[in-house]
Amino acid sequence: MQTHKLYAIWAVLLSTTMVISMITAQKIMPVGYFSISAANIIFPFAYIISDLVTEVYGFKKSRKIIWLGLFSMVLASMVFQIIIMLPSIPEWQNQEAFVQVLGQTPRIVIASSLAYLCGEFANSIIVSKMKVRSEGKFISLRVLVSSIVAHIIDSVVFVCIAFYGTYHASVILQIITSETVVKFGIECVLMPITILLIVWVKKTEKIDTYDRGIRYSIFSLHG
Repeated sequence: MQTHKLYAIWAVLLSTTMVISMITAQKIMPVGYFSISAANIIFPFAYIISDLVTEVYGFKKSRKIIWLGLFSMVLASMVFQIIIMLPSIPEWQNQEAFVQVLGQTPRIVIASSLAYLCGEFANSIIVSKMKVRSEGKFISLRVLVSSIVAHIIDSVVFVCIAFYGTYHASVILQIITSETVVKFGIECVLMPITILLIVWVKKTEKIDTYDRGIRYSIFSLHG
């Protein structure tokens, strides 16, 4: 049975990235003319990892770590809520700050989870299909195309679910635009490193998967 010594590393990194993104999401910071969540600085790495795994190991392997990332987010959120509800000693005066940082409303958790799934699977499927159709050529193009589509989907799903009815439509559109531009911009800056990493992993793992004739089901963990 063929083993891939680096695959577990990408699975761990994706899960870690998603948990960090969830924790840092509540801090809003200025980036030029935009105001964005601090999570958008780390979140693009999730798509870089997805690009790498799909490009090297194929959609089936990518599908597994995408679900693992979701499981990590949901598990972390549940543990945070349990810890928040547990009693603390009178001398500890940081409960309010603890809740502000780690407390996630159900609406935000649902928005984050659905946005993550939609964006990640769109990214992975686009990379996979474009690779087959181009016979492995134009890797930069498929990374860029998959990323911009995935970021738009992710931002639209998250912002609409999280903030619909809270902000005016113009504000929601501004948030979607700013988040998409910043996240895609980060990926563009890091794209040369991403391509070099993909090439290195292919050589190290001695694998370059083409997803010919597969079913793009997001729910199966086997076939």
